[in-house]
Amino acid sequence: MRHRALVRTLFGSVLLHVALVANATQPEPERLRRHVEYLAHNDREGRGVGTRGLEEAAAYIAARFEKVGLEPGAPDGSWFQVFEATTGLRLVGDNTLRLGGTALELDVDWRPYAFSEVGSTAAPLVFVGYGITAPEYDWDDYADVEVTGKVVVALALEPGQADSTSAFDGTSLTVHSGLYPKAIYARDNGAAGLILVVGPHSDVEEKLKRLKADAVHSSARILCAQVRSEALERALPDLDLGALQQEIESSRQSASRPLDARVEWRVELEKERTPLRNVIGVLPGRDPHRAVVIGAHYDHLGMGGSSSLAPDANEPHNGADDNASGTAALLEIARCFGTRQGKPEQTLVFAAFSGEEIGLAGSEHYVGDPAFPLQFTSAMLNMDMVGRLRSRRLNVLGATSAEEFRDILESENAAGPQFELKARGDGYGPSDQMAFFKKSVPVLHFFTGAHSDYHKPSDDAKLLNYEGLADIAAFVARVAEALSVRELTYVGASAPAGDTGVGGGFRSALGTIPDYGQPEDLDGVLLSDVRAGSAAEKGGIRGGDIIVRIGDMEIHNIYDFVHVLKTRDPGEELEVVVLREEKRLTLQVTLDAPKR
Repeated sequence: MRHRALVRTLFGSVLLHVALVANATQPEPERLRRHVEYLAHNDREGRGVGTRGLEEAAAYIAARFEKVGLEPGAPDGSWFQVFEATTGLRLVGDNTLRLGGTALELDVDWRPYAFSEVGSTAAPLVFVGYGITAPEYDWDDYADVEVTGKVVVALALEPGQADSTSAFDGTSLTVHSGLYPKAIYARDNGAAGLILVVGPHSDVEEKLKRLKADAVHSSARILCAQVRSEALERALPDLDLGALQQEIESSRQSASRPLDARVEWRVELEKERTPLRNVIGVLPGRDPHRAVVIGAHYDHLGMGGSSSLAPDANEPHNGADDNASGTAALLEIARCFGTRQGKPEQTLVFAAFSGEEIGLAGSEHYVGDPAFPLQFTSAMLNMDMVGRLRSRRLNVLGATSAEEFRDILESENAAGPQFELKARGDGYGPSDQMAFFKKSVPVLHFFTGAHSDYHKPSDDAKLLNYEGLADIAAFVARVAEALSVRELTYVGASAPAGDTGVGGGFRSALGTIPDYGQPEDLDGVLLSDVRAGSAAEKGGIRGGDIIVRIGDMEIHNIYDFVHVLKTRDPGEELEVVVLREEKRLTLQVTLDAPKR
């Protein structure tokens, strides 16, 4: 039966391919190049949220949609679906820090961290070495001091940073060196605030970290700031940071101790809300009750910031591959369908999403207010980073999210030009298809792979493979055409895998899928789903649960959640407390090993 079905699919695919060639132009490398060169030009300012360049990119996309014959597709009848998203933080009101009676200057001597709590305190100061609690390294800077209600001063990084014989790794930094983990250790030991300072013997440049919220920004529930070492020692003349750091390194023991000083401290921050725009075009089909969404995000990182992998480079991150490539392919596919004779079988919705880089903001908004009802949306095809085709290898993620996808992909690939397809996985992953998959829409995510220019200023237009990009755009168009005449069977989250989290370095996994579109004021981590056969499913955790505690750690946000998975071992049995329909449940879970 499967063989006959595949033959029918292949035969149908050939006819569809012939129809496409006869009735429509094909994606052209030079057109793709021109689109990318405009979108990824320095004048677009990296297409960061809130920039003039991002607005110019939106206008450019809308103009091309109109030119090729699409209809405006936003719910209000325009090209632009406008929404607001949290895009950063700003200092407001009275931000002050006095150490030992000396007032420090904001943005010169000190600056709050983006994850700082808002509030004030007046308390004694305690030096806590590197501010680390790491049982696996037999290290606890809080073991011999009382810090409840006090403000702790900790050195940045970790002991033995360049010493291969240190108590820690020595050759590379561990999870305990991070800024947020140190806030967790201070908070969980009862401190009222955390001041971090770069020690004079640390081999890093000392400069104040920019105040920029991450995509899933949330408070650490404790006051947190960086203070320059010169300012700290000026305000506390009896404090010799160099001597304390040398004592820790030579003795290989913590040097925590109370300081004969007090702090008066106030932090006032507020989130910045910025209007953003998805660009939506529609090509009506013969069946008014079914639609296929073809999408790509057009925003990028602007001048850099916390998501940049060149964080000190304050210059345009042009994002030629990420994701001017996908946007250019979207425009070419729209041109091919818009200029062909006759209507497609199903309506085609072309969606250029904004805010992907700050947490899928645009696609999350779209699925809440879609141009076409989601219950009548057959599938969503997403193109994100499709400009670096190498050795004909093309990744297609989400291939298990519909029973029919593998046959369709195989048959359309056979129609040529052929790729070495790597088709796998469900629809969960850090790009716009995930917002649709969470709503039970089958999805495919086309991707040509990571590279060394990812999230760096060097991701420029001259590095793309435009012939390969044209072939990918043609392939996606053929897949969309095939989907428009097929009924698809949605398949939910697949085999166990590591949790979708922030960054790498996981030691264990639950098999949960956090919902990054959760309300900003929610305390805990809302789950979209759990994977089949995972530790979470076996322990009784469900999609829709809110995790509020794992083991002895309260979970306030995704960073707390990720910290647990980075510091706990596979096989550990832990209590997980969840809120389910306003009821508090305690479940027993045995952690999995992360999927490698």
